[in-house]
Amino acid sequence: MKKPLLFTTALALAAGSAFAQSTNNTADVHQSGYLNEAAVTQYGSDNIAYQTQAIGIDGTSEGNLAVIVQEVASSNNYAEQSQQSYSIGNQAYITQSGSSNSAYQSQDAISLDNYASITQTGSGNDAQQYQSWYSISNSATITQSGTSNMAGQEQTDFSAGNEATISQDGILNEASQQQYYDAYENTASIDQSGMLNYALQEQGVGSLNVISSSQDGLYNYSEQYQQYGDLNVASVSQSGDFNYAGQLQVGNENNSTITQSGINNSALSIQQ
Repeated sequence: MKKPLLFTTALALAAGSAFAQSTNNTADVHQSGYLNEAAVTQYGSDNIAYQTQAIGIDGTSEGNLAVIVQEVASSNNYAEQSQQSYSIGNQAYITQSGSSNSAYQSQDAISLDNYASITQTGSGNDAQQYQSWYSISNSATITQSGTSNMAGQEQTDFSAGNEATISQDGILNEASQQQYYDAYENTASIDQSGMLNYALQEQGVGSLNVISSSQDGLYNYSEQYQQYGDLNVASVSQSGDFNYAGQLQVGNENNSTITQSGINNSALSIQQ
């Protein structure tokens, strides 16, 4: 759900929190184009925030919203947002209350009405989101409350109406999602709460597909691909250790479910 920016509320909160000392922070905001809005709030220490909404006359960067909040308990975080090169009506939010996290968002190269959100309350996490090259009305959300996790999302190359969600509460997990090449109204979700797990999801050349992965063990590996088809459903649930799950769906109206709770299991599902 897209959120409005209320600068009056932000200013009131800043005034009310004046007692919380902000030290050695850096904020750099650059805006061209027109009707763009940018807000940076820094309460912690040693944080860095960059925002760029460029092009203008008339390249164009128009009606974009970028918000970075680095809260009281935050320190040594890095946040960067870029909305440029025919970027219109996009919204990007980064909230950091942990430490030593890194967040990057890019909405550019014909990016319209997209929503991107990164929330980091853990430490040492890295999150990256890219919405570009005819990316229209897509939604990308990353939530990291664990430690040293990595998450990446790409919604590119004629993708529209897609939704991607990653939630990480474990340690040293890695998650990657790609929705691209004529991907329309697909849904992808990854939930990781274990340690050293890896999850990969790709959706391309298809619509109304659903893909999900849940990992709560140790050293599990999940890879899921939905390509050249519509109305497919694929799900993986891993709560054991050292398991492998792979799913490939090519075609229409396929359904695949893999559930693993033991050790050293391997499962492969191919539907085409």
